[in-house]
Amino acid sequence: MTFDMLAPESDDPPPEVPPKIRNLLNRFPEVLTEPHGVPVRPVRHKIELIEGSTPPKGCVYRMGSGELEELRRQIDEMIGKAWIKPSESEFGAPVLFVPKKGKLQMCIDYRGLNRITRKNAYPLPRIDDLLDAAGGCKVFSKIDLKSGYHHIEVDPAEQHKTAFKTHDGLYEFTVMPFGLTNAPTTFQSLMDKVFRHQINRFVVVYLNDILIFNKSMEEHMRHLEEVLQVLKEAQLHLNLEKFEFGRDSVIYLGHRLSAAGLEPEATKVEVIRNWPQPANVRELRSFLGLASYYRKFVPKFSITARPLSRLTSKNVSYTWDEECTTAFAALKEALVSHLVLRIADPKLIFVVTTDASMYGIGAVLQQDDGDGLRPLEFYSKRMPSHKVVASTYMFTSADWKDFTSQTYDMKLKMTFGRHPEANRLAEEINQTVIQLLRALIVPDQNSWDEELPIVQGLYNNSIHSSTGMTPNRLYLGWKIRNPLSYLFPEQPPGLTPGQPGYSAKYDRLLKVVVAAMERRRSAMIKHANKKRQPDPFTVGNYVWVKISEFSEEEGVSRKLLPQYYGPWKVLNRVGNDSFGPSYTIDVPAHLRTYPVFHASKLFSYEPPETFKYR
Repeated sequence: MTFDMLAPESDDPPPEVPPKIRNLLNRFPEVLTEPHGVPVRPVRHKIELIEGSTPPKGCVYRMGSGELEELRRQIDEMIGKAWIKPSESEFGAPVLFVPKKGKLQMCIDYRGLNRITRKNAYPLPRIDDLLDAAGGCKVFSKIDLKSGYHHIEVDPAEQHKTAFKTHDGLYEFTVMPFGLTNAPTTFQSLMDKVFRHQINRFVVVYLNDILIFNKSMEEHMRHLEEVLQVLKEAQLHLNLEKFEFGRDSVIYLGHRLSAAGLEPEATKVEVIRNWPQPANVRELRSFLGLASYYRKFVPKFSITARPLSRLTSKNVSYTWDEECTTAFAALKEALVSHLVLRIADPKLIFVVTTDASMYGIGAVLQQDDGDGLRPLEFYSKRMPSHKVVASTYMFTSADWKDFTSQTYDMKLKMTFGRHPEANRLAEEINQTVIQLLRALIVPDQNSWDEELPIVQGLYNNSIHSSTGMTPNRLYLGWKIRNPLSYLFPEQPPGLTPGQPGYSAKYDRLLKVVVAAMERRRSAMIKHANKKRQPDPFTVGNYVWVKISEFSEEEGVSRKLLPQYYGPWKVLNRVGNDSFGPSYTIDVPAHLRTYPVFHASKLFSYEPPETFKYR
């Protein structure tokens, strides 16, 4: 169900504010007042309907005298704040009340409108990314915006679509109500714009939950003041009943964050502890949904939950057996007795330990912070047994590649199809491997794969002409011993990963290698440019296309065919790759080929009249 909830006020007393922070808040009275009106903002909410849809019309539900009195009070309050106004719309969502903490909470059922609304694909942040951003911090503040969605105006042309029916008439919103399908993405878009200079530096935002994190209280006070200034300029208002300031630990998005690391929120763990045995698939999916939210705290989650997950599959009858009881109890116990996970530190080495069983794979990502290896996250995936053998490393690498790719700014670059020369590094290594294999597989070439470990050892222990050192030393950080090493006096042991000073030593090694590669690169560019000429192809000219770019005809040998087809006209230049651009060629339709070809596959056409003696 998707409803608009309009009057949630907590009965809990507001938490105590430290004196320093209270003095800071007193300097920003604008953010502590009650929100009202419709401020002008860079974001407006729009409601785009699916073509051909019919406006939904709800009914007016019966209400008791107490509910009618509360309805009129809330309607009058929202009219006074200019959040709603009388309407003559053809739309009309129903209104009802639900009890919450001894109060009546007004809800508007927008499910009919949501069914015919085009969905906005603006992304919400990944929760694990938000939690990782606070790694290593010791001081936290969490603030919540009061009536968050009501800070955004609904586009005037769309306001009639928010209309809702009451006993006193029809009203429509001028501000964004809760319950609309695209409301979260619109609100996140506003938050991303408002805090664009602070996000991921010392602030993360998930909808109206704002977390400020720092390593010291002095730094935290400066950044908290900056956040309050941003809120003041954006005319956003704090909810002082839902905040925590200057804490050493804080609850955020269902997790407890502290300097020690990350753990599930205690109240959520208690809910899991007291969860009764599911009586049907719907109840089981609810349990698995909550448990799966904390799966990174549970080793081999997918394998443990396998009997329960099987019951949620299609065409499987819901039969609770002893295996399900065991899995249900094991999951609850694992979540109740969870570990405190360390938040990843990009300066420390990552250690991945994998395991597998007949039903799936499991892994743990760890780091050593001086007190031994501590887990960052547990990973598991259920799969058929025939895939398990080759899949453990592949799946964990794909799942945790963000830890290293973001830290070291790695980017994946795809090579051009049918142009292997673009991947020059791989081609060069292939040529070297082939040369080494030739010396090892004569006369028996069938055993070439058995010689690959020897080739790998030879290559990785040979000095590379570009880096000036062996690949093994560059990868591991120290020189590998070989049989000749035992003929010379033993050298003192070097630093290894995890020891103090290793990172600094390895950084110096990388700087030496980068400088050597830059010198080599400059020399290679100078040599290559001696005979390199500008690309001769221009739009409108005619070119020949290499025959290898077309599919072979059955029964026809390519060796006896012309090496090029054409000539055809150049229609467009595509891309600007350093290895040469590609071109769109006017290839006849009957050849049925993709008409974009790399420059290396083309040859300039010269018309016959240019050869006067021909």
